[in-house]
Amino acid sequence: MELPGTGPIYERLCAFYRRLIELGAYQEGSFLPSAREVAANFGINPNTAARALRSLEDDGYVVAIERKGYMVRRKGNASGREARLRALLAEIVKEGYSIEEIGAALKEEGK
Repeated sequence: MELPGTGPIYERLCAFYRRLIELGAYQEGSFLPSAREVAANFGINPNTAARALRSLEDDGYVVAIERKGYMVRRKGNASGREARLRALLAEIVKEGYSIEEIGAALKEEGK
């Protein structure tokens, strides 16, 4: 498959999937293809595909779910502040903290 446009491949790939999400081809809660699948479909390096998927996450279009892939987020679901909080919580969970540990730490911090 050929990517439309000019410029760096990862940016074109990111724009391609961003547009598909905006058009509703990928609904909230659905998963994008893995970086390996994307790389195979477009004949590109898997690292380039992974970079594009991370960029979509940075832009708030998807959220990385460990061992699952990149899940499409609801459009306009969070302000920048809320999106940052969700990203921080996702990082904390990735580091192995349980929801209970996070809640206890928040309660302690609020005292």
